[in-house]
Amino acid sequence: MACAPPLGDAWQRRGDGSPSAAPGPGPEQVALVSALRELPPKQRRTVTLHYLCDLTVVQIAAETGLSTGTVKTHLVRGRAALSHLLQDPRTEEASGA
Repeated sequence: MACAPPLGDAWQRRGDGSPSAAPGPGPEQVALVSALRELPPKQRRTVTLHYLCDLTVVQIAAETGLSTGTVKTHLVRGRAALSHLLQDPRTEEASGA
């Protein structure tokens, strides 16, 4: 499932026939993708649909066949897991944890 309709290949949009030299993902994006991969599949799908595709709880429920309560539960648990997985070690050291 795609979040938005495809706009065509990058080389077609540039118009000169060559692919654009886009920078690779930064460390934050790599960390986020790595953390998302640690979530159970249903939580990952729900969190991705909500935060990356901007779907509402009702839209996610309709798309996935889950109840709105289950979608909310997946979001709460997914946020909690991501919070734990994405903690900055420098912040933990500063707080004495």
